[in-house]
Amino acid sequence: HWRLPGFPARIPAFESCTTIKSSQGSREVDFVMRIKDVNGQVLQKIDGVLALSENGLASQAVSWEHLTVDKPGRYLFEVEVDGQLAGRIPMRFTRRGGKTR
Repeated sequence: HWRLPGFPARIPAFESCTTIKSSQGSREVDFVMRIKDVNGQVLQKIDGVLALSENGLASQAVSWEHLTVDKPGRYLFEVEVDGQLAGRIPMRFTRRGGKTR
């Protein structure tokens, strides 16, 4: 949850670290991580291939920079693996001292 002085707002750089686990063990998977605005439009996206270890694990750290949000509300951070949505985390942006929409 970010409390901002006003909108549109440029968000300071931040990092995410996502761990992916597969029961299929060592293999490569395609991944997409994206941030969507309140209207479902993609604001930022990163994609690539992760090599899972023998125990089926891999982690991906991402530095998100230059993210601008136009209005307060609930945004989404999504992770997709091999074309399937694997996770969705809400990101909330409100005006300092204001209410969430």
